[in-house]
Amino acid sequence: MRLEAITGLDEIARHGDEIDRFINAEDVDSSVYHQSAYLITFLENMASPKGWRLLLFYDAGKLTGLVALFVNNAHLELRLGLYALVKVTVKKLQFVGHAVAHRKNADLKLIYRQLNNYLVNEGPSFDLGVIEEIEIDNYMFEAFSSRRGNNLVLDTIAKRNEVIRYLDFPPSWDVYLASMSKKTRYNLKRAVRIFSETFDSGVRLEKFVTPEEVEYFLRAKDEIYADTWQARTLPDFPGRKTWGIRENSALAQTGCFKSYVLYGDGEPIAYIRGYQHKRFYYFEEIGYKQRWAGISPGTVLNYMFLNELMAETEAPHRLSFGYGENKYKQIFGNGKAEANQAYLYRHDSRIRYLLAIQRQLDALYRLLKDVFTGLKMDAYLRRMLKGKKSQSQ
Repeated sequence: MRLEAITGLDEIARHGDEIDRFINAEDVDSSVYHQSAYLITFLENMASPKGWRLLLFYDAGKLTGLVALFVNNAHLELRLGLYALVKVTVKKLQFVGHAVAHRKNADLKLIYRQLNNYLVNEGPSFDLGVIEEIEIDNYMFEAFSSRRGNNLVLDTIAKRNEVIRYLDFPPSWDVYLASMSKKTRYNLKRAVRIFSETFDSGVRLEKFVTPEEVEYFLRAKDEIYADTWQARTLPDFPGRKTWGIRENSALAQTGCFKSYVLYGDGEPIAYIRGYQHKRFYYFEEIGYKQRWAGISPGTVLNYMFLNELMAETEAPHRLSFGYGENKYKQIFGNGKAEANQAYLYRHDSRIRYLLAIQRQLDALYRLLKDVFTGLKMDAYLRRMLKGKKSQSQ
């Protein structure tokens, strides 16, 4: 197997057709984020010229694996729940799309062995690799398990796994609803009815897919986002709007952009930002205006969005709701996989001690959370913490 390391954006462009044929092939496990147009846009925006690599793995002259990675200076935070206790500056390695694209019959053991050797001996220097969400049965854990010398090791951050909820699409919308309990069906339809009756001029769901529609979607999204709980609790970052246009335009050019806005009386009230790639839908972000929270805009949006998505000729086979638990994911999903966040580091690195400390902090946080839940004080505490977090921004 031959490894080719690409270090220039123009080189990605020259390999663009080959990369996209590979990524879009049915026998390849790949991500929407592995397409050449997105890689160029992302790496140009997120990484310094010397801080990224695109690795192509060839077997008998045929492209059989791909991984894009980048290294940036970042703060590693030791956290207790929402609160950062200590910040340590590190060179952080990340994989674009949190995954390695490969043919389903590829020799994964050989691919990861070459990746390990490249990262240890030739690649850009880094202190810690971070994979934000990874299913625990991912082969990467087995590949990076040797605790000898300077081999790379992959460890989960938290002792307790989270979940990735997903929806395997049934044959029809009616079949999907019939799979739910009678009470759930009633509550969903009631929420849609109440929401619709609130607006005299009616309710509509608008889909955005083309490059020309990206800015219209983002304009509506920004109006909604300003009144979401995320905007009140999560930090903003410079250039967010510019990056949003570039990222989503790149994905729209590949034909993968598919996002939605729910309107009432012409006012944008809720949105879903997502993408579809090879009959797989990436549910990346959802938000709604807090002032309409009393009439369940998130529930109504999901109900209408899934109804429309299932009716499409090229409907996805699966929709992933993404990492982490949430009530709406439990209602609308029909399956789950255990997942975690993971650190990749050299076995002989001191960084493993920071990982051990963070796991202990996570265990303490889980214990406190379970105690407050048992005392039925979790909802009150969550509101209090969100309020304090918002005031500190």
